[in-house]
Amino acid sequence: MHRNRDGVGRFAIVPIAVPKPRLASRPKPKNVWPVWQQKAAAITKLVSLRSAPFPYDGNVPGQEQAFFDVEEDGRRGHGASHGRVLWEDETFSDSRSLLHIPAGFDVKRPGVVVLFFHGHGATLTRDVWHRQQLPDQIDAAAMNAVLVAPQFAVDAADSSSGKFWEKNGLRRYLRDVSGSLATLYGRPATRRAFARMPVIVVAYSGGFAPAAWAIRSRALSGRLRGVVLLDAMYGYRQTFENWADDLKDAFFINVYGRSTARRSRSFETQLGKQNIAIVNTMPARLGFGEVVSIEADVPHRDYVSTSFAAYPVADILRRVHFAAPLQPSRLVAEASR
Repeated sequence: MHRNRDGVGRFAIVPIAVPKPRLASRPKPKNVWPVWQQKAAAITKLVSLRSAPFPYDGNVPGQEQAFFDVEEDGRRGHGASHGRVLWEDETFSDSRSLLHIPAGFDVKRPGVVVLFFHGHGATLTRDVWHRQQLPDQIDAAAMNAVLVAPQFAVDAADSSSGKFWEKNGLRRYLRDVSGSLATLYGRPATRRAFARMPVIVVAYSGGFAPAAWAIRSRALSGRLRGVVLLDAMYGYRQTFENWADDLKDAFFINVYGRSTARRSRSFETQLGKQNIAIVNTMPARLGFGEVVSIEADVPHRDYVSTSFAAYPVADILRRVHFAAPLQPSRLVAEASR
């Protein structure tokens, strides 16, 4: 098998020990969104999709081995890199995705899809929705943006991508998500509008592997306008380096802490050798071709809720130039219905 600079087979999965965030209850930052931003008309829903990463019935990429390689008492399991068996019915059977549309979203105005890949030891409700407060961050940004967060391994130390490993798997998922967003929006005919929106991939911790796969597979070609790693530079460094080296109509942001500092600094060094400019502070406006690398000295578990700023995803959204801000007058009108 051909081996690349990552030290693995071309499409093999990198066994990486990623810290598991412990459950923490965090207060919402005060005065993050304007008084006029009423949330009554916002929509947050868990939606089951057949094209979701799991359930999955296939092989591990780059290996002639079924993903479920353990069977016991009629149960199928996946032998994870850390030595434990992760059972299909407990860990790899949740086909839901968390979708959120903020109050005042207007499909006719320039918008963006935030595609969030959670880390290890996560569930959509407990962690992505409530602990990391991603729907609240979308609201706080006051931008014309929607959130899409698929469930990967449920509450487990695993970065498997499931159906996203398949050819066109991620593309099928985004097609189905567009239909679900249009239905939640109350106008099914807007499905094509959602399907054309640019995408920003935000990966936290163990979400690095699906993010790298999304780049490699080119499933987002023509739509991918940004990649954000939140303490997630655990592997596939060459994939991210190659993508950063060829930025034309997108930006790349890497925010790192202690657990990814060494790999992140090596990433900076390599890009420097390739004469790629890197900025170490968040620019007021995120332009295409921008590469940002920022160190944030906060606990790993807090990176999505607080890292370089309170509500970092909201902070980044406010800086993009290809999405429109939400209109206050429309928000007030919808909230008063």
